[in-house]
Parts: sequence; structure tokens; C-alpha cells
Amino acid sequence: MEHDSRELMLERDIRELEKDPEFIAEDLAIQVIEEMLKILQDRGLSRAWLAKQMGVSRSSVSRMMNAAPNMTLLTISRIALALGITPAVLLDSKSRQAGAVEREAVCVAEPAGGKYESQKRSVSTRGRKGGR
Repeated sequence: MEHDSRELMLERDIRELEKDPEFIAEDLAIQVIEEMLKILQDRGLSRAWLAKQMGVSRSSVSRMMNAAPNMTLLTISRIALALGITPAVLLDSKSRQAGAVEREAVCVAEPAGGKYESQKRSVSTRGRKGGR
């Protein structure tokens, strides 16, 4: 009984967070950072390389990654340009389903052949630390 009560409270809290702009902003920033790190890793590039391409210090790149919710569209654009990719923003018109923030995002990725291709992927915040 107590377990059911805690589960219901958790579900309620998750539904509330799904409507919190700060929670959503943090999730979006984390997605940008994760994608940036994946691209760097896939290409065998370092954060120092990224900093040089962006014309900033390595500590500036670290601050960008640690202050994720404060990441601006300008910062995202600078990162994308340094990586040679095109940034994109998608506002999903699908309604949210209770229990998880689910959305489909279009990711622009550069395959080995050098051409850009769009890939759709479903992103869920369920199961992440901190209710994500």
C-alpha cells in the first residue's frame, strides 16, 4: 500500500515537472550536450579542439557543459558551426502523454560519406536521474 502511494506521488511529480519550463530547458540542454559529446567522440576530437574552433578557452567549453540550462541559442549555434553541423530546433505539436516526456526529434548527422542526413529518433526522459 505504501509502495503504491509513493508510486502515485512520483507519477504526480513527474507530470508536474513535464510542465516546468526550467525542467524542460535543462532536458533540452542535456540533449544538446550529449549530441555534441557524441559527435566529438565519433570524430576523435577533444574538447580542447572544440574550444580552439570556437575561439574560446577549454574552461569556457567546460562551463557551457556544466551550466546546461543557461545555454543560449547563440552558444548552440557556435558549437554547431565549430563542429561543421547544422543546428535545428523542433517544437513538437504532439500532445504529451502522462508519465513520460516523449517526442520525436529530427537529428542532423554527418555520416562517413560526408553528406548530411536527417534521422528521426524518439526521445524519452523517463528513467533518467532526477525524475528524467
